[in-house]
Amino acid sequence: MQYSFKGSLGRLSHQVSRDLGKYLEAKFQEAGYSINSHQWTVLSYLKEHQRSCQKDIARFLGTDKVMVKRIVDELEQSSFVLREEDPDDKRFNQVVVTSLGEALFDSLAPKAEDVLMEAYEGIPDASINQCLETLQFISGNLEGKLKK
Repeated sequence: MQYSFKGSLGRLSHQVSRDLGKYLEAKFQEAGYSINSHQWTVLSYLKEHQRSCQKDIARFLGTDKVMVKRIVDELEQSSFVLREEDPDDKRFNQVVVTSLGEALFDSLAPKAEDVLMEAYEGIPDASINQCLETLQFISGNLEGKLKK
């Protein structure tokens, strides 16, 4: 397959990710919530991983700990998360979703689903599933090569 910037996986996946984030933020703002896509991603991650250190969140997001610290600081200032001392290692904090954060997630999850449904509009479920499987496969291939 010959490289083409216009049709490259990196450019397309970046554009789709950016556009989804922007649209998600617009939907949240329409509903009266001032949470950005990065904060939503961290909140969603923590919803699935009840307690997590910032290093693990950064690894999941594919970003650095400084950016995650800023995001967690913002979420903590709004009382959506809090940091607790790790009981096994006092050098680290665990980030935990508060009841207010849980309520926010529950309010916003349907809006996030709506954004995905709008993004998937007109695309057969089989094609969506194939696309997601392919992206996960590609991610696994690259992850394996990055660990070497």
